[in-house]
Amino acid sequence: MLALKEMTKRFSAEADIRPFIQAYPQASMDLLAAWALDANLHVRRLVSEGVRPRLPLCSALPEFKKNPEPVLRLLELLKQDPALYVRRSVANCLNDISKDNPAACLQTLEAWNRFPTPEMAWLTRHALRGLVKQGHPGALALLGYDTQPQVVVKEFQLAKGLLAMGEFLEFSLELQSNSNQSQQLVVDYLIQFQKQSGRLSPKVFKLTNLTLPAQGSKPLSKRHLLVQRSTRKLHPGRHRLKIQVSGVVLAGADFTLQEQV
Repeated sequence: MLALKEMTKRFSAEADIRPFIQAYPQASMDLLAAWALDANLHVRRLVSEGVRPRLPLCSALPEFKKNPEPVLRLLELLKQDPALYVRRSVANCLNDISKDNPAACLQTLEAWNRFPTPEMAWLTRHALRGLVKQGHPGALALLGYDTQPQVVVKEFQLAKGLLAMGEFLEFSLELQSNSNQSQQLVVDYLIQFQKQSGRLSPKVFKLTNLTLPAQGSKPLSKRHLLVQRSTRKLHPGRHRLKIQVSGVVLAGADFTLQEQV
């Protein structure tokens, strides 16, 4: 562990401390608590990254997926870290926690925001991005968004319904308010990609956050490039696009994807 503390100042070591956490949980967490106060920002970031329950490309820490309290005690020491590099890691760790324990994540952020700062507001938005895409009412409310949007989608249309690999999925719409008060809204679009098995797998993408005036309207449009990515393989067939506002699906349309010609 002490060797990894020195190594992390030069290259990433968060994957390598995880076996120590699993084999010697109490001793490791005590050491990490001390490291959270270290003068070196890379050592401090090692704390929040190393205990992430779902660190990408690494084995999960199932004990923290069941009970995130030991992790939250470490994050408490880092929540006001002067380095954005560290605070971003804290937010990513909270985003991990939100996938298994959304209530614990929200309770933590609610407590941290009793004395709001711009830095904490940024950390909160980044930590809740997963729950916001799910339309979680608690996350939306904490960020100041309306959880029951009074809006309708008008003039929703696709530029083309038949697309080839490498083309843009283009769509436009008008968001119309039915409220006599302004509304803070999160507008996302969801693509249900067809898998090789034929089933549809949803993925949510950010469209915009906006303030919609009372009885007002807002035109929106988007171009989404349909290309193969290392994290998502595209398959020919029928796919579906949906528009969701603060987690509520308000419109949708099918499109067909064919092999690139």
